[in-house]
Amino acid sequence: MNNAPVERPLMTTACATHSNPPWRALVVNGTFLEVLADHRAAMEALGFAVFRPADLGLVTTEEILRQAAGMDVVFGPGIPFDAAFFAMVQRLKIIAVAASGYEGVDLDAATRAGVAVTNAPTQLGSAAVADVAFGLMLAVARSIPHLGNRCAESVQNVMRATIEQAHTLLSGGRPQFLLNPEVLAIPSR
Repeated sequence: MNNAPVERPLMTTACATHSNPPWRALVVNGTFLEVLADHRAAMEALGFAVFRPADLGLVTTEEILRQAAGMDVVFGPGIPFDAAFFAMVQRLKIIAVAASGYEGVDLDAATRAGVAVTNAPTQLGSAAVADVAFGLMLAVARSIPHLGNRCAESVQNVMRATIEQAHTLLSGGRPQFLLNPEVLAIPSR
């Protein structure tokens, strides 16, 4: 395998304006896929032709990697981008990692292939990650998942009891938790 850098200009703001849209973009990040509908129109307005693996009938990681090699940009991670992937890159200019880390990307191989790698600014996710971490600690310390389950069970029990009381009353009986028992003294209509 030839490890020499590919002679290709690095995408910068200056040279990006010389590249003609639509830029083919493949979204493989699971979280990004969940919110893609919220961002698709804005991405298309910026000149991206946006694809999801499902749009292209891609199922396996290998199929996704083969297709990703021919895109202009891949929004990841979600799949590993290793040296073997970068060896088959044809058109790819950018891997935009929708996270603060880039563990799934072989940065040296990306550099040799002339592919720019970006990630989300750390400050954008730090507060949310910290909030979730503290929330999880509180959940464990206070048994919140267990209490949540008990609340759900309690709602079911309340519904059953309420139905039983209505049935008892309609059947001519006296329910246990009748708030206004004087109503039973009123003649039926």
